[in-house]
Amino acid sequence: MYVCVKNEDGAAGVFSYLTGQLVEDACTHAIAHGDLHMALLISQAFGSEDIRHLMLKQLAVWSDTQVS
Repeated sequence: MYVCVKNEDGAAGVFSYLTGQLVEDACTHAIAHGDLHMALLISQAFGSEDIRHLMLKQLAVWSDTQVS
């Protein structure tokens, strides 16, 4: 599957990769654009239910500490 994200910024490029089901490329794109939090979440989003539960807890911590 071909997804063109050549001129897209971080979030838009990640979205394009994800709509093309290219999870690894989405993570790489997020990292390349300095969004390490997004890369972490994407890399774990397709794991087990336990992993997704831990992700929700991590999002809550980031929200509480106002991590951007």
